[in-house]
Amino acid sequence: MEAFSTTNVRMSPDPGGTSAFEVQYAPPTTIITREQYAEAYSDGYEKTARFLVSRGVGFAIAEETSQAAWARGWEHRNKLRNPAMVLSWVNTIALNLFRNWFRRRETVQLIPEILVLPQTSPQAIDVQRALSKCAPADREMLEKHYVAGYTSAELGHEMGCTPVAVRVRVLRARRRIRKTIDEAVHLRHVIAG
Repeated sequence: MEAFSTTNVRMSPDPGGTSAFEVQYAPPTTIITREQYAEAYSDGYEKTARFLVSRGVGFAIAEETSQAAWARGWEHRNKLRNPAMVLSWVNTIALNLFRNWFRRRETVQLIPEILVLPQTSPQAIDVQRALSKCAPADREMLEKHYVAGYTSAELGHEMGCTPVAVRVRVLRARRRIRKTIDEAVHLRHVIAG
């Protein structure tokens, strides 16, 4: 096996009179081959998963992270300085991937759904009563116009009349409902007295 140079350290004088270290990373002398990486993967995949499990990671997540780490290692194999250290290198990648996943997971927490029962207001009861007294065709037209968002032209096409006729029918139905609601409110005030 060839010798690998990882760093060159050189002392250089600092203008302030002290010494400073200057570190230069030397490029790797060889890049790990496909066969070497495949052999390391077949020997080290389970070891990486066990390494993560020993750090408290669940088995399913450890396997996923191990797979991702070996894939990331393959993508960046040219950065590996010593092919003999591939397992340690991939284990470090796996641990970093898990830490990043864990940090992201903590920031995105689901808010539990809280069941809040709607409070029934007297006005809602009045509207429901007024709609129940409304003719079925008028009620359907009001629901399509105000709830479903149909335009007068769309309702007119569906009902076989002009948009102006639809607007007049909507206006008349609203006036009838308004009259019914006003009567209910007046009656409630009289009773409350």
